[in-house]
Amino acid sequence: MLYGIDISNHQGKAGMNLDAVLKNGKTKFVICKATEGTTYTDPYMDSFISTAIKHGCLVAIYHYARADKGNSATDEANFFYKVFKKWKGKAIPVLDWEEHGAAWNAKWAKAWLDKIAKLTGSIPIFYSYESMINANDYSSLTKYPLWVAKYKDYVIDYNYDMSAAGNKPKVKWWDSYIMWQWTSSGRLDGYNGNLDCNVYYGTSADWKKLISGYDPIDVTLEIAAAEVGYHEGANNHTKYGDEMHALQPRNMDANAPWCDCWVDWCIYKMCQRFGYGADMARKVLCGDFDDYTYASVDLYKKAKRWSSVPARGHQIFFGGSGHTGLVDKIVDNKVYTIEGNAGDEVRRKVYDIGDSRIIGYGMPRYDLVSGTAVDVKPSDDIIAEAKKMPLLKKGSKGRAVKMLQAYLGGLTIDGEFGSKTASKVAAFQRENHLTVDSEVGPKTWNAIIKSL
Repeated sequence: MLYGIDISNHQGKAGMNLDAVLKNGKTKFVICKATEGTTYTDPYMDSFISTAIKHGCLVAIYHYARADKGNSATDEANFFYKVFKKWKGKAIPVLDWEEHGAAWNAKWAKAWLDKIAKLTGSIPIFYSYESMINANDYSSLTKYPLWVAKYKDYVIDYNYDMSAAGNKPKVKWWDSYIMWQWTSSGRLDGYNGNLDCNVYYGTSADWKKLISGYDPIDVTLEIAAAEVGYHEGANNHTKYGDEMHALQPRNMDANAPWCDCWVDWCIYKMCQRFGYGADMARKVLCGDFDDYTYASVDLYKKAKRWSSVPARGHQIFFGGSGHTGLVDKIVDNKVYTIEGNAGDEVRRKVYDIGDSRIIGYGMPRYDLVSGTAVDVKPSDDIIAEAKKMPLLKKGSKGRAVKMLQAYLGGLTIDGEFGSKTASKVAAFQRENHLTVDSEVGPKTWNAIIKSL
């Protein structure tokens, strides 16, 4: 738990000496205003941030939204980024959402957050008041961390004494919030004016993770780990084979041995989590999807992405009949892996680093992926993929229905679109605010692909 302040031109005009305030060492983070709307830039921001960093404080920079003025989210995001970008990699971006005239417009707020996530590679924070949050539907924003304001009163509190802070906020939509602005009448040694004081429910390492954004290697291995225990069906049948074959039938056989298919699927799922689609996944895999292990080896070698030394996230390859998996970690000269089609299921395994069966390691281009692993607007190639999927409805049969059933979960994967599948589709449509017709067309396919 850390304490800090958020400041702007109001303190600058009042003559606050931030250097004097921070000398007491109690303030661990400083959040500064950067912009408002599409025209205002705070003249004190750079000085405040430089001073905060000098004192070893964590920093964040916020934009005051003016959706109520008719500005587009894209225009305000671009304006903020022009000011923010010199501090990219050093500060968390924040959206300050206060104007009641735009309170209902969660779509605007999400568009701003999505845009800034892409531009900065960081995970932006959403700030608003408890009352505003609870009065409007912000369910679409919940994959972004929440900073909430709630004051018991306006009595002066000194030096982060929260004994009279009152009850903690209670908010809808989010399971929790990362920061609480509990007073606008705080006083700190070194300044006689009022300050907004905040408590951050995390560590400095947590703060820095928001700045750096999610690591695509972490996300890939998280996806891989979640599949441990999945067992193939008859004739090598897997959900991975169904999906990758539908995506690229020319060299992804739905019922082939599936170790390489599974790795490609994990990379593809990771790219989707970052808002990319199949085209980016192919690039990360150095050129293409392929369920033949030695073809994947050739792709890595041609791209000069082949190594004899393992690292976390590398694709490990074995000789002989050809087998592959993902490197999870290296500890004490042991290589720990997660592998598909290991004894007909996804398993964790471990090898001596010098095991003669290992022929080398492919190095995926994780560096091509950046941003936040959140529910962002789907890219053009994801939308294109959804449009290629067939219309499915009650009575439909075949491989595409099996893939749909695997996606939805809780169904027998029999390839027959019956009443239970129709009910699952209808429930998914209701949950995602789609037309509830139990038919899987482009909009429903897009929502399903995006949700995985």
